[in-house]
Amino acid sequence: MIPSFDGQVALITVGGKGIVCVIASALAKLGADVAIAGRHKQTLEHAVSTLGGRGFAVSCDVRDENSVRDCIAAVVERAGRLDILVNNAGIGLLQTPLSETQSDAWLDVIDTNLNGAFYAAKAAWPHLVSAKGQILNVSSIAGTQGFSGASAYCASKFGLLGLTEVLKIEGAQVGVRVLAICPGPVDTDIWGSWATGNERSRMMRPDDLARTAISMLAAPRNTALSPLVVTNAVSPWNE
Repeated sequence: MIPSFDGQVALITVGGKGIVCVIASALAKLGADVAIAGRHKQTLEHAVSTLGGRGFAVSCDVRDENSVRDCIAAVVERAGRLDILVNNAGIGLLQTPLSETQSDAWLDVIDTNLNGAFYAAKAAWPHLVSAKGQILNVSSIAGTQGFSGASAYCASKFGLLGLTEVLKIEGAQVGVRVLAICPGPVDTDIWGSWATGNERSRMMRPDDLARTAISMLAAPRNTALSPLVVTNAVSPWNE
């Protein structure tokens, strides 16, 4: 059966360009109206252009709690409700040993990947309670195991899973389902120079992740799902 999100309103915070576009596009094709929130106008405009008239952009800096509150208010004012929040905003700090990790870089990762999800969930919570809605937190396999040179990134993603577990309990009491997906390497712009072209060619495609994310959101509401690790069948780091 093809899932339907007719009449629902989703908000997705911008992270890797590929992931936000494909999740937003999938939700729009299944009937949802989709708000895409982020700092960069060009990225937002590109993402909205893929939605066939079912999307709109909202300026938001997830590191700033006031900006996040204003974003949620703007979405609800325009669309009238909020059913789905996808916390996808994230940045990486990889191949950087602890001794070389600068405090401002550490804080930027934590503010974006963890605090931003907290701010968004908190601001969206009353609207999600009203709609009996859902939150999908995009964590990472780096939230389930440590990786050398990724202390800030791993800490932020472990923290996001901790937040997810608490919100699952609190949400179950008020009809809000809280989910997390933990992808392994996905070919997005988060890698920059940290992966070669050959390595990126062997990573999962954003479409692969989007299909799994949609299946989680479409699962029967009487089911609770544990954080789902989705990774490559064969490591992209293996020649």
